[in-house]
Amino acid sequence: HSGQVIATGLLDREERAWIQIDAYITDYLSSHAESQPVRVCLNITDENDCAPEWTMQPYPYLAAVAPDAPPGTPVYQLTAHDPDLYPNNVFLYYEIAGRSLHFHLDATNGTITTRGRPLVADQDYFITVMAQDTAGNQSPRANISIRAGRR
Repeated sequence: HSGQVIATGLLDREERAWIQIDAYITDYLSSHAESQPVRVCLNITDENDCAPEWTMQPYPYLAAVAPDAPPGTPVYQLTAHDPDLYPNNVFLYYEIAGRSLHFHLDATNGTITTRGRPLVADQDYFITVMAQDTAGNQSPRANISIRAGRR
């Protein structure tokens, strides 16, 4: 037996993962073509339609690091969330407008670390970043301000 269900509007898994409908089944091959009620549960499949969203707190995104910090010193941890389901929620972190000479961004885990180049004491360094999923959906850009010294 088969049938067809046609949606009259958009179904979005992030709003509702499933929907229950009441339908009526009629067997026209039977001599008694009576409709029988049946409940149908529709599971909504995921589309890669959501962009990653920043989850870092508080805003603005501020960090501080010793001017003489050795290479690999953690400075800031980017965090984001993509409400799509796996594998549609996989994303990477990127620097915008080129690579920083003083800091390294791990594209997979979002950790910003020092490269070991000398930093000028009490100077602010800025990195603009974004997160992008496999479909190209991009988060808003985020600006990270890193002070060489105390804030």
